[in-house]
Amino acid sequence: MIVTTNLSLPTGIFVDQCDTIYVAAFAQYFIIKFTKNNSTGIIVTGIPGEPGSDMNHLWFPHDVILDPYGNLYIADSSNRRIQRLSAKDGLMETIVDDGGSASEHLDSSF
Repeated sequence: MIVTTNLSLPTGIFVDQCDTIYVAAFAQYFIIKFTKNNSTGIIVTGIPGEPGSDMNHLWFPHDVILDPYGNLYIADSSNRRIQRLSAKDGLMETIVDDGGSASEHLDSSF
């Protein structure tokens, strides 16, 4: 149970095979993870209280998922993009956005 961390509007939650919990902290602009039996979270990406559109910022992250290779995918709703945080090198990249980089455009509604 997460007791010691104050999350504002947690929206997306993903639990991996090791029981690590990843949470999209929607109104705080970051992704946080909690390891098994630990109520103190570690911010994985984003800057608390600072929305933005560069690679270091998120703006109302809505959902999060981890693929089998450990890459983290984030639905960054107000930036209308999907970000991937690479498990290999820790780099963040936009893999889908509304600027034509994918065949489907994103809508900011959820």
